[in-house]
Amino acid sequence: MDASTPEETILNGWSWYWTIWFAAGFVAFAVPEFWALATHHPENTLSENFWRLEQQLPGQDFMHWTALHYLLGVTLAILLLWLIGHLVFGIWR
Repeated sequence: MDASTPEETILNGWSWYWTIWFAAGFVAFAVPEFWALATHHPENTLSENFWRLEQQLPGQDFMHWTALHYLLGVTLAILLLWLIGHLVFGIWR
């Protein structure tokens, strides 16, 4: 290893794994999502399918949610807050 190259910039197997994982996940999401929107079929988007799976109706009051709705919402909120803090602000490194 060259002394002028910081150790953090060296690509290894894990660097490639996470790069490929992110790219594949992004493509797996973006292509069908944008296709559904471009072809004017919003019922085929991720959010619509998620709401259909949860049997959530448009305009439904949150007082009618089940424990599963709250569990999914809290879990997603925690995950997103952690990702923002960790990836954007470098917290918990």
